[in-house]
Amino acid sequence: MPKDVDVNRPRHSIGKSGRKPPRRRGKEADSSDDDGPWGWKDVRKAQTKGHKDASNAADYIRDISASVKSLLSDLQHHIHSCNCDCACSSDLLRIFQSHHESLEGNVEKAQASLVEVLTEFEMATFLLNIVKSNR
Repeated sequence: MPKDVDVNRPRHSIGKSGRKPPRRRGKEADSSDDDGPWGWKDVRKAQTKGHKDASNAADYIRDISASVKSLLSDLQHHIHSCNCDCACSSDLLRIFQSHHESLEGNVEKAQASLVEVLTEFEMATFLLNIVKSNR
């Protein structure tokens, strides 16, 4: 065995070089990717819009969560301050109705935004497949 080989070094690492460097590309980028009606610009634009709409949908979902927490807090406060079983049903009904309208509005916004996200991602996939087939 040669003197410079470490006996304690694992055998699988002997003789292996490091990671291969990436292939060099030409200095001039292929401009055909961004040209035309079905280029990468459209794909990136659709993806950016999809991410923005997804972020908006997340905001709407957080608003829904906050509305539910507010509803529970209002009901809990009303129950503790009322100290009665059924005489305050009209107050509880009014509280439920105000929170219900808020929740419905936020859910509709979230659903519309998520449908928009799905549509944009489907369009991005469609455009990407066209770009791939044209190469």
